[in-house]
Amino acid sequence: KKTGNDVAKYYAITYSEGRLEITARPITVKTESAEWMYDAQTHRGDTAFSLTAGELLQGHTPEVTSEAAAIHNAGSVPNKITLRIMNGGEDVTRNYKITYSYGTLTVHKRPITVQTGSLTVTYDGYPHTTTEVTLTADSPYPMATADHQLRVLDADACTYTNEGGYVNDPRVSVYDASTRTYVTANYDITLRTGLITVEKRPLHVQLNGEKIYDGRPLTASDWHVDY
Repeated sequence: KKTGNDVAKYYAITYSEGRLEITARPITVKTESAEWMYDAQTHRGDTAFSLTAGELLQGHTPEVTSEAAAIHNAGSVPNKITLRIMNGGEDVTRNYKITYSYGTLTVHKRPITVQTGSLTVTYDGYPHTTTEVTLTADSPYPMATADHQLRVLDADACTYTNEGGYVNDPRVSVYDASTRTYVTANYDITLRTGLITVEKRPLHVQLNGEKIYDGRPLTASDWHVDY
């Protein structure tokens, strides 16, 4: 080797290329949970979040790019959000591996107590029913809105003809007059049952007949029935 001289031509150089890799920076983002009682309204989650693992580089800021998650009916949904990471005006999200830990938005069924109707009739050979249903005075909650109406869908289940006492235990539903749909699934209904009573019909049978005593039984052929 002579100082300052290129002697590469005297070598058979084989190159084994290495690999330079920059992996995405892992972070974990957690959203909050919230819950409501069903009230026929749409509820939205909070888009606030916290970083529970990893950290952003200095000068990098997170932005929520999605709408808040929403829930209307009874049930649960994840409180989803979507983030992007900005470095000033530059979107550097691709440099982060974001793991989301979603909270839960929950709407609980609305508990109500309902009383079914009672009815007492005298047997007349015809079917009798009552589809009256009312919210009790001590119901835990009122109906969610004035448009929500209690209805009995299976009137046949509370229709009786013959003598006896019957528990009035129909299937009670909740109808939303504003949307013309049933929203029963959003209610937890406790049923207090009335009683449908078909009483026996009294009959008074009167037999008429007379004769002068002759020692033999009296047979009456004249009779009538009073209802």
